[in-house]
Amino acid sequence: MKCFVETKTVDEVKEYSKVFWAKVESMENGEKYIERIEKGEKDLQKLNEIHDTLELKFNSMLDDFSIEAISIKFKKNNQALPLKSQYSILVFL
Repeated sequence: MKCFVETKTVDEVKEYSKVFWAKVESMENGEKYIERIEKGEKDLQKLNEIHDTLELKFNSMLDDFSIEAISIKFKKNNQALPLKSQYSILVFL
């Protein structure tokens, strides 16, 4: 488990979590906190899905990637794109 709270240890965060979830329903804004946490979890799940999809796409492109296979030319002066630009195009395909 990655801990994003730099001032607390993982064990301290786990202990806080146990107490929080035991008492959240009796808190004044407990339902509001639960809704915020659930929304945050959904947002993280969506980001993870997007990351996984992009990673799969990128890895499949790397399998087929060949510098010689990319022959993109500028329209104006018919020069080849720099390798950095070719890579950027692949990432966004």
